[in-house]
Amino acid sequence: MEIHKHRDLPGSDINLKGLMIGNAFVDPSEIANVTHPYLYFGLLNREQIEIVNPLLTAFQQDIAKNNSIAAKRKWTSLISILMFLTHQKQAYNFLKDEPTFGRYSAHLSSTEVKKALHVGDIKYSFINVTVNSVMASDFLSSSKQLFEELLDHYRVLAYCGQLDQMLPCVSTSDHYRTWQWNGTSEFLEAARYPYIFNSRLAGYHKTGGRLTEVVIRGAGHMVPMDAPAPTQSLIARWTHNQPLSPRFGMPGGSF
Repeated sequence: MEIHKHRDLPGSDINLKGLMIGNAFVDPSEIANVTHPYLYFGLLNREQIEIVNPLLTAFQQDIAKNNSIAAKRKWTSLISILMFLTHQKQAYNFLKDEPTFGRYSAHLSSTEVKKALHVGDIKYSFINVTVNSVMASDFLSSSKQLFEELLDHYRVLAYCGQLDQMLPCVSTSDHYRTWQWNGTSEFLEAARYPYIFNSRLAGYHKTGGRLTEVVIRGAGHMVPMDAPAPTQSLIARWTHNQPLSPRFGMPGGSF
């Protein structure tokens, strides 16, 4: 947004053309019904969901009152309880038993990589508890209006992993449908097509009014980690304004 605001100032030489977001937390409405993916993926039944409903209601009330720190605590508790009830160790991809952060964490901790990134000799950690705590007051902040303004000027790629429980695709997709910009109608009326990679179905995509929405099949919250090749191809094609995949389907539009 700062690049956009200062784009006409002397010395502003950043030629911003677009931006990408992956499984992004844009607005609190996306997590208000945090139990839904557990029910709809068949991980919990309705009786088990009833166990957490009082806490879920309190969480939703905090969202309505914009009580950010209290909401963050209740959201963390909800995720922990849902993990316990489903016997899962992580909520990033429900088909994986173990978190898969080890390899890239070790890579980022190597001397060669730290030197290339100019970060000195600091120790890399996947979760910085200090930063997480300090930013709790910002937990319920919404970026919706920022994206609505940016979409009037730039292309946006929003991709989501099909198996994500933290920010499920159905919640993020529903939120995108509330955005108001000069291409809203074009996006809502756009056809949805299969995303094909190496002659195989890799997901689904639709584009309208500078917004491209993609669901990556078989991936969770960490899309580039779960589906690196289809994701790299997607980003390369999108940044070069190339068709994401052949368009075929039912006559007259989406199927």
